[in-house]
Amino acid sequence: MKDKSIIFVMPVTSQPRFIKRINKYLKDGYDVTVASFEREYLSKNELPESIRYISLGVVEAKQYHKRIFNIVKAYFTLIRFTNKRIDLYVLSQDMLVISLFLPKKLWLFEIGDVRVINNRIINKIYKIIQSKILKKVDQIIVTSPKFKEYVQASFGVHKNNIKIVENKMSRSVFPANNQGDYKTIQDSNFTLGIIGLFRYENIIHLLESYRELQPKFNIQIWGTGPLKSEMSKYFVCEKINYNGEFKYPDDLRNIYNQISISFVMYDNRDLNVRLALPNKLYESLYFKKPMIVSDNTFLGEKVNELDVGICWDQSDMVGLVQYLDSKEFIQEYNNYELSFNKIDLRSIYQL
Repeated sequence: MKDKSIIFVMPVTSQPRFIKRINKYLKDGYDVTVASFEREYLSKNELPESIRYISLGVVEAKQYHKRIFNIVKAYFTLIRFTNKRIDLYVLSQDMLVISLFLPKKLWLFEIGDVRVINNRIINKIYKIIQSKILKKVDQIIVTSPKFKEYVQASFGVHKNNIKIVENKMSRSVFPANNQGDYKTIQDSNFTLGIIGLFRYENIIHLLESYRELQPKFNIQIWGTGPLKSEMSKYFVCEKINYNGEFKYPDDLRNIYNQISISFVMYDNRDLNVRLALPNKLYESLYFKKPMIVSDNTFLGEKVNELDVGICWDQSDMVGLVQYLDSKEFIQEYNNYELSFNKIDLRSIYQL
């Protein structure tokens, strides 16, 4: 075993952000073990070969009543591999509580999503427990500046214990000298891309409005997720094409080369969505592809600040499709070229 060892505890094996973290520790010379639950989606993304893998069992979608059993079972699996000489990096909210009772050297916890429970009493109890646990964690990693503000305000964690690591691009995988040029459009025969995890109903509302209005632009889709089955009825439409899952980061360049604009409208009724800063921002900046995002979100603030896309009311998908099919949009789209050419590439890369 190497001098530096770490165990990652993850809710799913193939989330691109998790793989980035693992690769960073491998690069820094750590002996890396990954303990993860397994799920059906994002199966094309693979863990690095040089790690040790521990399965924590298969998790079925929406089977929440089985979650406690799975977590307890996972604890008894993990206790056989953890000790006070090994760092513990927890990427699963569900596993945070039990990781309190696992032996470890350094305890790290990453918050990529914030969670709010609808029941006010239960949510209050949850925040009290969460606050006590988070204050014991050696370092909390968050992926958005707004997440840091939220953790400080909601759980009383000192700012020095929170580190911001945004979902930025890897310079070695996406070099500055291979970025490409901004491509203007001349008419409405452009391509809108939907890329990633199919999780929010805004995708369904877009596809429904698209089918109803039959605009000139076409839609290309890559990914998978809980909404895939519901989305599939739209895949038979003439100008909607589903391309299946993709491998991150290998397939990104090919995907972005096929689209003109990226649809990244997540549900802003969700606190997590309002505070998050997803990797799609940095992908769009690197590949010089404008974004369509939901208003009343931190992502929307960034898109407006940089002038690299459209911030839209998620309740008006009909209006969005009509606008995308207009001459006004073509002019706005072509004006984004100046904004993209002003982007400092150093701001989109991981340190």
